[in-house]
Amino acid sequence: MVSYFAFSRRDFETVDSIGAEFAKDIIPNYLREKALNRIHWHKTNGDEVVIVSASLDIYLKHWCMKHGLTLICSQLEVLKGKLTGHYILGDCCSKAKSKRIVDMFELEKYECIYAYGDTCLASIILTGLATIMMAG
Repeated sequence: MVSYFAFSRRDFETVDSIGAEFAKDIIPNYLREKALNRIHWHKTNGDEVVIVSASLDIYLKHWCMKHGLTLICSQLEVLKGKLTGHYILGDCCSKAKSKRIVDMFELEKYECIYAYGDTCLASIILTGLATIMMAG
């Protein structure tokens, strides 16, 4: 497991700070204008926007908080101020994405659910949950 070798026994505050800088300085360089426009459109319409990703919370949480977005992703475990290198709920990939969405939301309460994705696998898995599906 790559996360174990990369993060095991690392100081959480230090890595969290690096994640915050990454979210501020690097993530914006890789975002598609079309995607940002859709997020803005949904937020303007009062929609709840949820980012669902297999990527790590250590940097995504900072970007999502800045933009007022809910996040479902792979979360690194912290014990006594140190990262363990393990995930809290396992890797948020494939079917785990759908399971976490269902566990977190009462989907029947939503009139319409949009899903956007730029990976085929994510699109296929989330299709069963979404009312409207759009590829990246």
